[in-house]
Amino acid sequence: MTTPTIPCVTVGHGPHHVFVLHGWFGSADGWGLFPTYLDGETFTYHFTDNRGYGARMEERGDYSLDEVASDVLALADSLDVQTFSLIGHSMGGAEILRILAKAPGRVNKLVGITPVGASPTPFDEAGHNLFYGAAGEP
Repeated sequence: MTTPTIPCVTVGHGPHHVFVLHGWFGSADGWGLFPTYLDGETFTYHFTDNRGYGARMEERGDYSLDEVASDVLALADSLDVQTFSLIGHSMGGAEILRILAKAPGRVNKLVGITPVGASPTPFDEAGHNLFYGAAGEP
């Protein structure tokens, strides 16, 4: 395997590659014990960071679904991984759908863990304020 062009945490060494995308305010290191339960003989898991998160905190971009999808595809290319599966938690659920839309022939399976869907989520005023104010209100 070659050196990745984008920082990621890799678990396992199996032939089936899986890219794991975190949710909002998450990171590649923020999965707790989850990685210890994975089958590393059958799968190689690549836990990614989006721009502005984790190891990529200082990396700038437009922070769009398209950019996340392009970054994951570039990471796969840098690792010489042609086909793979995807796991997305929360906002990562919408991101894995965008990867599938951009490269349907490369994606084997999708797994969403409490995923955000592809269509917009309607908010009432209180929900909107909570969601958009979260970055400033820990």
